[in-house]
Amino acid sequence: MMTRPLPEDSATVDAVALGRRVRHLRKQAGLTLDQLAERTGVSGSHLSLVENARREPRLSLVQRIAEVLGVPVEDLLTGRAPTRRAELEIEVERFARSEHYASLGLPPLRIGPRTPTEVLEVIAGLEAELRRRLEEQAATPEEARRANAQLRAQMRAVDNHYPDLEAEAHRLLDAIGHTGGPLGLHAVSELAEHLGFTLRFVPDLPHSTRSVTDLKHGRIHISGSRSSDHDRRTVVLQALAAAVLGHGEPRDYEDLQ
Repeated sequence: MMTRPLPEDSATVDAVALGRRVRHLRKQAGLTLDQLAERTGVSGSHLSLVENARREPRLSLVQRIAEVLGVPVEDLLTGRAPTRRAELEIEVERFARSEHYASLGLPPLRIGPRTPTEVLEVIAGLEAELRRRLEEQAATPEEARRANAQLRAQMRAVDNHYPDLEAEAHRLLDAIGHTGGPLGLHAVSELAEHLGFTLRFVPDLPHSTRSVTDLKHGRIHISGSRSSDHDRRTVVLQALAAAVLGHGEPRDYEDLQ
């Protein structure tokens, strides 16, 4: 069979994907490991290492394997997995060899033909979620800076003047009989009660959490510690503003502004 020249970048082929494709195509051809090894001029143990991605084959061996199996070289070098099972094996194998997995301090992760597909599905799913969370953590500071910059630009565009918000604030202050001056905590509590909320001072609120609003029961939980870094009046007013404006659960940092 005539074979095409090897791609120039084939030296960088994914060894895990290559090994799974060799195994799949070998079984599809009805050959045992030793039979394919004999026809390609290597030992069975050598070919086993290739199939299990424990050894990267020379390009000349890849070409001989392709000739014996009767497939183009590209069929071995493609990064696509031949089956869903093989795809899962590749994902888990890559994860097991990653620095991320090594940093977890877990025992070596070994998979084989008898590893249930369901187990591979779970491991691959957990790995994907861990990767997503790491990427989310890495993106958070930049996302916060971008959202703050957008908010400042919007505020400058209107010269920090929001007439609708001011009108609503005056209406609420009139409702509790506030005639002027700064709001004390007592007046803030009256405003909360007017809007259907009660304030709950809790001693164990996480330091990074300003408040927790229970919309179902009409409660706003704030820190009861006087050493809190946040002014309790400001915290309550921010929570009330979110309720008055109908803000739902924030989806991102832009929603938090």
